[in-house]
Amino acid sequence: ILREMGAPAEAALVKVLRKGDTWAIDPALDVLSSQFDARQPTEETRDALIQFIKKDKGSNRRKAIIALGGIKDEVAAEAAAEQLGDFAVCDLAGQSLRRMGPIAEKFVVPHLKNSNTFIRAEACKVLELIGTKKSVPALQALVRDFHTGQAARQAIDAINQRSKQKQ
Repeated sequence: ILREMGAPAEAALVKVLRKGDTWAIDPALDVLSSQFDARQPTEETRDALIQFIKKDKGSNRRKAIIALGGIKDEVAAEAAAEQLGDFAVCDLAGQSLRRMGPIAEKFVVPHLKNSNTFIRAEACKVLELIGTKKSVPALQALVRDFHTGQAARQAIDAINQRSKQKQ
């Protein structure tokens, strides 16, 4: 029923996130996530989701990070990119950032300098799909890196290919 209600149900679902009712959070995240592809949520919903991600460390946090990918604005992109720096959820943050598209690019690029190889590699994978020419200099700095050089080269190649297609 809540899925069909759309925007009117959103406020009730935000209350569930803020209240922290463990049993209700999982289905609330499912409903919210399913709505984000059809329409963008309110700022209040986006902010509640971000706050939930920052305070929750359980499995619902993982689900919330995935849901965040359906919100295509810079505030959500920055929050998802913050999660990219957390090894425990960097793969899910990468999924979200790829879903957001190029709006997330500027928040991903700094992670190319992360000390963790896996996080740098995930940042390369994200930029392979969403990156533009703006990312190329930062990616070129990794080309000779033993651990992430191949991922950086693949990202650069994909960006160059997209640039050629646009011309």
